[in-house]
Amino acid sequence: MASRGRKDERRDKILECTWKLIARDGLAATNMRALAKEAGYANGALAYYFEGKDDLVRAAYEYVLQQTTLRMAAATHGLRGLAALRAFCNEIVPDDELKLLEARVVVPFWSTAITDAKFSELFERDMQSWRKQMRRYLSEAVALEEIPAPERVAEHAEAVEALVSLLAGMQVLATLTPKQHTPRMMRTLLAGLLARLSEPRVAEAE
Repeated sequence: MASRGRKDERRDKILECTWKLIARDGLAATNMRALAKEAGYANGALAYYFEGKDDLVRAAYEYVLQQTTLRMAAATHGLRGLAALRAFCNEIVPDDELKLLEARVVVPFWSTAITDAKFSELFERDMQSWRKQMRRYLSEAVALEEIPAPERVAEHAEAVEALVSLLAGMQVLATLTPKQHTPRMMRTLLAGLLARLSEPRVAEAE
């Protein structure tokens, strides 16, 4: 058990070095040789943990998502409805150094996923998990009378897609145009979208 624990610790150390290397130098410049040097291992030693660059990049992406998920769980603990949804989304907004570095890993992974079926499936799995959580928080918000009950079957799904689109866009634009997409700007955009969910319905004129 102790030996297995050390292996897991070494693997996590490699993954932490990997995502930081991708965030700093880009995905194209990240290779097994560069990573081995960064992590302090012989080049061939990485083969014990990962089959190759694709396997390593995929694992690094999953590692970043796992860290985000852990933060989400801590941030939403004991919360329900809109408070939980707000806390959940705040852990995705790249408004600090750590989350911006994570975005610099996630965005190139998305680019690879466009033409790589395995990466695409992994991305879709994670997005579906986020959607499921968001829909649950919206249902709670209705039960808590924080937002109006949906009038159409697709209403909550559309709200979730708006949130996912906004958050994904922030991760892209914060890495490319940080002067325009400042932490304050991104927080304001998210707060505005969440506020609109609780606006009272306006009765249509007959």
